[in-house]
Amino acid sequence: MQKPSDKTIISVTNNMGTRAAVIDHKLREIPSDIDSMNAGIAEINEYILTEENELVKAGWISRLSYYQNLIGEYDEAQTNLQNALNIFRKHRSAKQIIASKLRMAQVFQYRGNLEMALAIVDSLEEELEDEDAEYLDFILQHKGKILFDMKEYDLALHCLNDALLIREEKGDRSLIDSTLHAIKVVMSYLP
Repeated sequence: MQKPSDKTIISVTNNMGTRAAVIDHKLREIPSDIDSMNAGIAEINEYILTEENELVKAGWISRLSYYQNLIGEYDEAQTNLQNALNIFRKHRSAKQIIASKLRMAQVFQYRGNLEMALAIVDSLEEELEDEDAEYLDFILQHKGKILFDMKEYDLALHCLNDALLIREEKGDRSLIDSTLHAIKVVMSYLP
C-alpha cells in the first residue's frame, strides 16, 4: 500500500464550527492558520481573565491548552491542563477530567514522551472499563495514534478498529471519517 503524501488530509473543527487544525500524513494535528490560532489564544486568554465561574474558566483553560499544544507551547499547555484538572477534580466534573487527561496525553505525545502519553490513555481506559464508556472511542483513537508514533502499527490498527466500531454505533459521520482516515494511514505502514 502506498504511504500518504505530506499534504494535510482532514480538517478538525472546533466547537464553534471553524477549522482549527488539519491532520497531517502522520496523524498529527497542525494549525490550519498559525496567525488565526495565535489570535484565538489571545481571545481565550481574555475570556479566562474575565470569567467568574470557576468551572467555565477551567473549560477555557483546558481549551487554551489544546491550541498551545498545537503551536508547540508544551510547557504552557501542560501547566494550564494541570490547573484545569485541579479545578475539575475539585468540582468532580468527570467528563471534563477525561477530556483534559486526553489533552494531557496529547501534550506528552507531541513532546515525544510516548510512554507517558500511553500511560495516561491506558489509565483512562482502565477507569472507564466498568463504567459508561461515553468517551472510550476517543481514548482508543488517541491510543491508536500514540501507538502509531511508537511504530506499533498492528496494535494501533487494533485500537482504531475498536474505536471505529464504537463510532459506527454512535453514528457520528465526522468521527467515523476521522477514524477511517487514521486506519488508512496506519494500514499504509503495514507490510
